[in-house]
Amino acid sequence: MLKSLYRNENWNIAVVSQLMASTYIAQRQDFVGVEPMSVTDVKTEWPFLLEAHWFVQHLTRLLGFNITEKMDAGIAAKLESLVKFFKLKSANMKGLKKRLCEIDWNISPAVAVVPLIMTYFKENESTLFHGYEVCLY
Repeated sequence: MLKSLYRNENWNIAVVSQLMASTYIAQRQDFVGVEPMSVTDVKTEWPFLLEAHWFVQHLTRLLGFNITEKMDAGIAAKLESLVKFFKLKSANMKGLKKRLCEIDWNISPAVAVVPLIMTYFKENESTLFHGYEVCLY
């Protein structure tokens, strides 16, 4: 059912979240069982785990805390230093200077800093970010 919903690309967050939570044990068995799945197999069998919302949901249940909140707190504590670093480096990297101007600092610090890191390391954003329309009702 999850694979079928994923192909639809018009997801109901509540439904997908409930289905992902109810299949947590099966997910763990597939990842750490007798024959753990490869990343390619995970992508095929559990495609929602490649979406940030459900990846964080899975990790929160596994770790017992919300990893995004921990990352936000850690990055927020170092944000001033990170911004100074990227501003210093932006003098020699035109793409980084442009990216600094585009950052929305009102979103979570962890999310805001990712494009800066990707630009600094010359990574293509399309390898990490994919746009989808999500149904909220």
